[in-house]
Amino acid sequence: MKFFPYPLIVYTLGIALGIALHHFLRFSYLFISIVVVLTLCLWLYAFLQTKRQLIPSVLFGVNSLILSLLLGSILHTVHIENQYRDHYTHYKENTTQLISGKIISELKTSEKQSKYLIEITSIEEQATFGKALLYIPKELTKHFIPDDKIVFRSQFSPLLQNLNPYQFNYADYLRNKQIYQVIFLKKQAILYIGNDKGFRFYLYRIKRKLLSVFESYNWEKQTTAIIEALILGERFLLDDTITQNYQDAGVMHILAISGLHIGILYLILLFLTNPLKRLTYGLFIQLFIILSLLWGFALLTGFSPSVSRAVTVFSLIALGKILNKTNAVYNLIAASALLLLLFNPNSLFDIGFQLSYAAVLSIVLFNPFFKYFRFSSNKSIIYFIDIILVSISAQIGVLPLSILYFNQFPILFLPANIVAIPLVTLVLILSLSLLICHFMIPALSKFIADLIEFFVHYLNLFIDRLAHWHDLTIRNIAYTPLLCFLSYTFIFSFLFWLYNKNFKNFRWVLYSLLFVQLGYIGTFVYQNNKKELILFHSSHSVLAQRVTPKQTVFFTNNPEENHKIIMDYKKGTFTDDISIKPLSNTFFIRKKRCLIIDSSGIYNISLKPDIVILTQNPKINLERLIKDIDPQKIIADGSNNFYFIKIWKSTCRKEKIPFHATAEKGFYKF
Repeated sequence: MKFFPYPLIVYTLGIALGIALHHFLRFSYLFISIVVVLTLCLWLYAFLQTKRQLIPSVLFGVNSLILSLLLGSILHTVHIENQYRDHYTHYKENTTQLISGKIISELKTSEKQSKYLIEITSIEEQATFGKALLYIPKELTKHFIPDDKIVFRSQFSPLLQNLNPYQFNYADYLRNKQIYQVIFLKKQAILYIGNDKGFRFYLYRIKRKLLSVFESYNWEKQTTAIIEALILGERFLLDDTITQNYQDAGVMHILAISGLHIGILYLILLFLTNPLKRLTYGLFIQLFIILSLLWGFALLTGFSPSVSRAVTVFSLIALGKILNKTNAVYNLIAASALLLLLFNPNSLFDIGFQLSYAAVLSIVLFNPFFKYFRFSSNKSIIYFIDIILVSISAQIGVLPLSILYFNQFPILFLPANIVAIPLVTLVLILSLSLLICHFMIPALSKFIADLIEFFVHYLNLFIDRLAHWHDLTIRNIAYTPLLCFLSYTFIFSFLFWLYNKNFKNFRWVLYSLLFVQLGYIGTFVYQNNKKELILFHSSHSVLAQRVTPKQTVFFTNNPEENHKIIMDYKKGTFTDDISIKPLSNTFFIRKKRCLIIDSSGIYNISLKPDIVILTQNPKINLERLIKDIDPQKIIADGSNNFYFIKIWKSTCRKEKIPFHATAEKGFYKF
């Protein structure tokens, strides 16, 4: 077998690469236009030459690929919302303005604040567009629902940047979703205008009606939360403990509606509509019913990215069955990815998109070898063998990405999936049956509800037991995008050898494995040759100093509170050994004396430090301190109140002293 023998797959990869290149390099319109014109001319010349030949020329293929790259760049350019003049980001930040907006959805809230995704419709009565995050104190206002129109006076704030090294960049995550700013309401009044009663409103009403069905059976809170997550994609009720348990056991994917759930639904619909094949045009009737119900389910979940991906894939598979094109599975996968990227190029940077297609491709590529492990003709045994093989194949496909994004590997993923997948399949079937019986056969619905509660209870119990074997989850794995790329090179080299077994191809497997090892060694050496001292952004002061290539010393008086910061830095720098020491009020760095002034506000004038670090809101006269000790720089860590930071910043500007607040600029590297 040859890899990527279908043009659609190659061109889809070209478009994806073009999107990625423009995302990181941001080509100008002029550059793209010039390259498009030149490439089109070459492509037309190659096309005319190809018409006279049986086999397309290399020039034609190369130019076609370059055109797909350019199409990807153009798609990404067009979909960047904040480049348009009427986008709300072109109005001033940190300035109180009259803002009108429409609620898109409610997001997971905290104890004190409600969090909404809002569409900005006007600023100072000037029409605008764009999405923002809106935080509202819970005690100030009513609960809003989708399509509610509101007006308020507030100001836009920039997204909070990554304040410590080697941590998840939430600001980049939001920007990839076209969310560029946030609004924090304090005591401002919100004027409720009314509801548009559009698509989102009616969808919300339908979902609330279905959720009330589940809630009417008085299940345990976590049972209701799991069912609502499985059927409707509502994960608000899931607490942090159960989410962490599922993540540690390696079955987090079953709590998010994805390919697993849509695949189960597709097989159920295929089974129920199978008798229709006997009718004239029965195949087309079956296709119509399956596609209608699949996309109806996607509509019910609000067309979430994971559901849209899965429904697109299975819709194309259903269409392929009708057209007798089921053997072109790679083209079907490429077509689904292409459709999603054409609609939203930023999907490429969505973690779920990457994991989904990595898992699907891995399963499809390993699938021809499953037959060698089916040692029994018993259907039940084959079913469990297939679950094991599919789980292993999917895990191989997503492993590099999972380690890159989550930095952990659950060793018990296999037994967890062997038990969880059949149980989830059963619970999904029972839950859909419950929704039907609740309205049509109420007498049967209570029995089904009891079965659901029984199975979900023991599923949670099983996952909880696995998750408590902490030693069987490898955590804080040091990994980089380069190592992720090299790991996939090794996996594809291995697959290529499986399909074409000879010594020449096996050498590429060994070469790719060698590149992975060299990549790790190179990254390790590069990271460990750094010598640095860092003041982290933390509410409890913490400093990290690289003493030797393999050892880092953390200075803090609250190691428990700073545990995550310490582990993230250890992981990101490939540090083998760490030690924790108490933080003193004075220390030297590169022949410069540093002084820490805490809440006591006491300091020794005679020390004459070069750098002053303010922590725990010291009540001092900063202007007098600057005159007394004349520091070269003043730093405020994350334990200080924004009110004090604002005053200190103003004083330093007046006295012409450099000022660095970690709450604004992030960690400080000495």
